[in-house]
Amino acid sequence: MLANIGISHYHYNQDFSKFWPGGYQNGNTTYTAFGEEVLYPGNMTPAEEVSSILLSAPNHWLELMSPNLSYYGVSVGVGPTYAILGPQNGKEACQVTEIPGAGINLSQFFAQYNCSVQTINDSRFVAELAPVCPATSASRS
Repeated sequence: MLANIGISHYHYNQDFSKFWPGGYQNGNTTYTAFGEEVLYPGNMTPAEEVSSILLSAPNHWLELMSPNLSYYGVSVGVGPTYAILGPQNGKEACQVTEIPGAGINLSQFFAQYNCSVQTINDSRFVAELAPVCPATSASRS
């Protein structure tokens, strides 16, 4: 994600395959991806962040609350990201609040809705979610 902030979920599949080539095997099930949520809480309280996700990113909320994804790892940091500006250089709110998938060029995607992006440094909270607790080769040795 940090290698190219302009593409949604950039390198997620490559990163997953780096640790688990061919997928992660657990019993009779092979996982080819886990869930990933990137949140930018900024100056919100936890309650405000939850309300914001519920209202503006319902698909992300569903993944965060999925009973099938009960294992997680988190990372907190500050770095470059895109701020979404609504029409008229941000004087209006952008009508799109959720990115619908991976591999999307964000500036092109938001331009379709008369919105634009601006690179900023922001705090982020990343949660990796999984139905099992995966072990990497590093943790098995």
